[in-house]
Amino acid sequence: IWIKWMSILLGLVYIWFGALKFFSDLSRAEELASKTISMLTFGFIGGRTSLIILAVWEFLVGVTLVLNYHKRWNIGLGIAHIVGTFLPFVLLGSWCFGTEPL
Repeated sequence: IWIKWMSILLGLVYIWFGALKFFSDLSRAEELASKTISMLTFGFIGGRTSLIILAVWEFLVGVTLVLNYHKRWNIGLGIAHIVGTFLPFVLLGSWCFGTEPL
């Protein structure tokens, strides 16, 4: 039963952060996400389009977690999202950290 509740709660977090990206200037990660997606797609997708794609992605992961729908598909999307979340630290390290952290 704990796994079911954890899945629902994590799904609600994904829905919340996905919904924030549908509206301009509500998410603090908008610029970072946009720059990362632009860099990963070699500038093909950028700006508002990248945020809408990311918002839909996060929202779908959240809804499928809450509804317990397509677990394997959802785990793959979630892992890809988590990897993408940490990519700015590798690709845009100087932008993430203004100064040396240590």
